[in-house]
Amino acid sequence: MIKGNRFLTFLTIILLSISAAFAQAGNGMISGKVLSLDGDPLDFATVMLKGTKYTSTTNDKGLYHISAPAGQYTLVVSSVGFEKKEISVKIEPKQRRRINVKLNSNTHLADLIVVANPVSKVRNSAFNATAVNTQDLVNTTKTLSEALSKAPGMKIRESGGVGSDMAVTMDGFSGKHVKVFIDGVPQEGVGSSFGLNNIPVNFADRIEVYRGVVPVGFGTDAIGGVINIVTPKRQRRWFVDASYSYGSFNTHKSYVNFGQTFDSGFKYEINAFQNYSDNDYSVDAPVENFETGAVNHRKLYRVKRFNDTYHNEAIVGKLGFVNKTWADRLLVGFTWSHMYKEVQTGVRQEIVYGQKHRHGHSLMPSLEYAKRNLFTKGLDVSLTANYNHDTSINVDTASVRYNWFGQTIPTTGGEQSLQNTKSLNHNWSATATVNYQLGNRHVFTINNVFNIVFIALGDSVAIIVGQLLGAGKMKEARDTDNKMIAFSVFSCTCMALVMLLLARFFPLLFKTNEEARLLATYFIMVAAIFMPQNAFLHASYFTLRSGGKTIVTFLFDSVFIWCVSVTIAFTLSRYTALPVVAVFTFVQAGDLIKCVIGFILVKKGVWLQNIVE
Repeated sequence: MIKGNRFLTFLTIILLSISAAFAQAGNGMISGKVLSLDGDPLDFATVMLKGTKYTSTTNDKGLYHISAPAGQYTLVVSSVGFEKKEISVKIEPKQRRRINVKLNSNTHLADLIVVANPVSKVRNSAFNATAVNTQDLVNTTKTLSEALSKAPGMKIRESGGVGSDMAVTMDGFSGKHVKVFIDGVPQEGVGSSFGLNNIPVNFADRIEVYRGVVPVGFGTDAIGGVINIVTPKRQRRWFVDASYSYGSFNTHKSYVNFGQTFDSGFKYEINAFQNYSDNDYSVDAPVENFETGAVNHRKLYRVKRFNDTYHNEAIVGKLGFVNKTWADRLLVGFTWSHMYKEVQTGVRQEIVYGQKHRHGHSLMPSLEYAKRNLFTKGLDVSLTANYNHDTSINVDTASVRYNWFGQTIPTTGGEQSLQNTKSLNHNWSATATVNYQLGNRHVFTINNVFNIVFIALGDSVAIIVGQLLGAGKMKEARDTDNKMIAFSVFSCTCMALVMLLLARFFPLLFKTNEEARLLATYFIMVAAIFMPQNAFLHASYFTLRSGGKTIVTFLFDSVFIWCVSVTIAFTLSRYTALPVVAVFTFVQAGDLIKCVIGFILVKKGVWLQNIVE
């Protein structure tokens, strides 16, 4: 009886398969792209066969596919902000026909265009999100901060004119609780040139604001929320966009964007912008009388700011390939920015500076890869990586002190505190996001973010010790340096002990085989063992730099890595059968040579010199 039931089941499946094959034998297919008159693909456009159940929605490339029985039909294409179009089509059995459709913009629905497509998609998402369309502000003098201020719950506060410090508040949260991204890439440590109040509105296609719980793809723990600046990704054969404005206080702002996409898929694009202003506007302030040394706070004078000039320049270049079978986007980018800012006042209005300023630059290479339907339909992958080298220099070397009238008197130790210090920020980050669409309404997302910032106590040594050296306090500089090095090594030793205790448990968080877990455990243990050594090396390196020993630190760092560390790694991996963990251990141990050299140089005090004089 059981065998009979199995036979009937098998026969039913065969008959259903045969009937389905006969039913589809007369089917044909039409596919193509839905475009605007400018040639831009329209996503989320509706394509249907009139009077039937056969319908399709375009993807982000404007592509659609419809499979239906052979016959004569009317193809109806519609999209928000565009006029509906009807085309008579004939579907042939077992044939595929390609039909591209261009839609005219609906001038009567101009107001709807603002919220169409990506913007409306963000607003209608499951997250507490809003999107600001910047297209209404294109070719104006506005910045992204001014565009962002239109979003509900956002407060933008600037402390002065062009280039002044800015604070973003989102529903009461500010500072590190609000993260800024550009195309999903975190913007931590990229320099003030890419502050929201310095980026022209032409730079962005839209601004996405996510409050509270943010999409997994950002890989961040921002309590307040996320601001994501989305740049234009239109693929045009050739385009150029430029703007220039001049305003009060000798303010100049300019922006240029040009690029090209070839039929082969090769693409290049350049973005460049600059801001300049003397910021010499008038203020009411009390003025110090240098003859008496008194400041009458009840009497205010109308004076002009004379040490508040700001200018920044930035260039963003990208080149690569788009719309290839192996990648929707594969772009290599390079970003350069420069900033110069004078400092006019201290904490109180009567404290005036006439020469104090800071300047810096940033270099950031990047890589971007994205592919929809990778290997299988519904599997989308995006990868980003960037390295940021940011340098900032604070200068206060004046030998005179100023008041609001521009009068001066001699002084020592700078206008505030004698300094000419350099701060370095080496930051790299990489993100990987994998989306798999399980069905029409369900998407499974995996995201990982790697982010390392080499600042910590090493950079603090350069700033604090450098300031003491600039003030000529050699004994205090040596004492402070010894204490900071000791604290750095102690802190990293405590962290190393924690890593050693938890080394065997971290790999258990990942679904992998036992061999990979064991290998990861050994790597964590080796890294923990050498962490105090690396803390000492980092602090010693910046101690030497604080005294201006750039050649010594170049030999101490870069030359040593290539001549010693790389040589050890190459020799052991090429000419021995040592396992990879052992090779890694020997390379780390090689840095003990640097520890000895660093200890000798720091103890001898070769760095104890005033580089300001």
